[in-house]
Amino acid sequence: LDPLKGGGNAAPCLRSKRSPPAEVTTTLNEYGVAGKSPNEAWCAAHLNMLCGAALRAYEKYGSTLDPATGTRTQRGLLLNYDALPGAIPKVVLPLFSHTVLTAAWLEKMKVESTQYSKGR
Repeated sequence: LDPLKGGGNAAPCLRSKRSPPAEVTTTLNEYGVAGKSPNEAWCAAHLNMLCGAALRAYEKYGSTLDPATGTRTQRGLLLNYDALPGAIPKVVLPLFSHTVLTAAWLEKMKVESTQYSKGR
């Protein structure tokens, strides 16, 4: 899906053009396109802001360290969107001790994943 199709400023990445977050403005300034930025640049800067926030949260909260034992426990996982939904039963659920996955359950998950989550 192309958020820029359809014209106007309907895409989520364009809604803050009048009062952009500082991180978006900084990114546009770094590339010398502030003030005259095409919509594609705004959306790229917005995506940069979202990805940066996700990485910072993962770095801060992605694992915990037990000071008594020195054991590090994983609390988060970064997944490539293209790996979904197949990564759920193979990578994610084993982390949560979900080891019994029936064929019917996997098929239902496959069917449910065919609908776009933000579709209207």
